[in-house]
Amino acid sequence: MWKLPDIEACGGDSQNSGKPGVEDKCNTILSHIGTALVVTFIFVFFLLQVAEAVLRDYIFVHLDNNHDKFNLLIFMLQKLFSLIDQTSMPDNPDSLQNQEVLLPGHLITIYLKEKLQEWLLKVKRLLQDETDNRTKRQNLADQLAEATCQPSIIGVELRSAVQALKQLGDGPRAHTLLLKSHQQKLQSNMQSLRPSGTSHGIAYTTTLSQLVFCTIAQAASDSLAIFDDEPAFASELVTWAVNQTEGFALLIKKHILASPAASGALRSVTECIQISLGHCCLLEARGLALTPILLMQPKLSLQPKLSSSAHRFSTMVQYLVQSAVDGYNVCIFAYGQTGSGKTFTIYGSESNPGLTPLCMPPASSSVIM
Repeated sequence: MWKLPDIEACGGDSQNSGKPGVEDKCNTILSHIGTALVVTFIFVFFLLQVAEAVLRDYIFVHLDNNHDKFNLLIFMLQKLFSLIDQTSMPDNPDSLQNQEVLLPGHLITIYLKEKLQEWLLKVKRLLQDETDNRTKRQNLADQLAEATCQPSIIGVELRSAVQALKQLGDGPRAHTLLLKSHQQKLQSNMQSLRPSGTSHGIAYTTTLSQLVFCTIAQAASDSLAIFDDEPAFASELVTWAVNQTEGFALLIKKHILASPAASGALRSVTECIQISLGHCCLLEARGLALTPILLMQPKLSLQPKLSSSAHRFSTMVQYLVQSAVDGYNVCIFAYGQTGSGKTFTIYGSESNPGLTPLCMPPASSSVIM
């Protein structure tokens, strides 16, 4: 066991500080310390001040006098030597004597620090999960969008894919893809539909009308079932239906312009428009007023055709009527393939009379005269 040397004579506050020679010994020690810390010196008392300042401000600042500081230093050296000689063991950091005494402010700071770190880690995990989920949702949305564009997709699969895409938070894209899929199916069916012969018969125009307006009705039904009556989606549906109706009306116009006035094309167009008006009446209950759009283009195209027919009658047939009245033999007949409109040309209808009804007024007036 190390014995602590008697150094009471070196303490500034010691009771023996007034003994003869004690003050000289203390000054000698302090001067030695000051000499080690100062390179050059002029006065001895300056070295003493340096030593006192170092001991006061840098060596065991929690102790008030040099005697206690010296004793603590010797005690530390004793523990170091005993540890080297293996006569003592290292201190346990978990022992009570090594635990710091924390003030309430320190405890609150440590608690807040731990909670803040825990919260930051939780936020980091949430952001990472959100990023991963967003990437997964985007990939799933792209797959669903690709599925809606497949030509082989059926109605149930289309509605399921659009519904899933809406649930992923991409409603506008889902509605646009729904209408796009119906349009692709319509175009595919129209391409597979071919007219028979050189002219477009009534069967072709009737089938085309049913195809177009049934597609519009199905698209409106799917949109209402999945997206309800939301204004943005309803407006997009109306715009899409108007575009499809305008495209159908342009086909009818093209059919009228490409057909001679006396052929059965006018009859087939008339019946096609009548059937289309029936479909439009059913669609008006769903907020789709397509009748004006349907009648605009054919009306503009039929007027010159009808005027041409009236002019042809006045120039080619009316003189035959007058010849019959004068006693000459006259014959007017229509020639063409089945379904081309021969009977309709001769007899017509109540709203659009044919040659026979048109010949009666001139003949009657001539007989009366």
